[in-house]
Amino acid sequence: MFIFAILTDRFEEAKNDSVLGREFLLDIGRVCSIAIMMTLLSMGFTPQEVMLLAIPFLLMGTVAHEEKRKASAAARKSN
Repeated sequence: MFIFAILTDRFEEAKNDSVLGREFLLDIGRVCSIAIMMTLLSMGFTPQEVMLLAIPFLLMGTVAHEEKRKASAAARKSN
């Protein structure tokens, strides 16, 4: 999602539309995550178990950010 945010910030001609689209998608993501968390808690999972389920998704975000950082560094070196 954050890579999408970076990409939409680069579209100067449609800046307002891209920012609104990004915010809309971020809000949908927040609502979905809260709904999933509330569903799991109502099913009897403990808050600790719910947070443990979030770890793989946090790791995916970290890996995506690291790859983006490496690509940016390689692009700067080639220029």
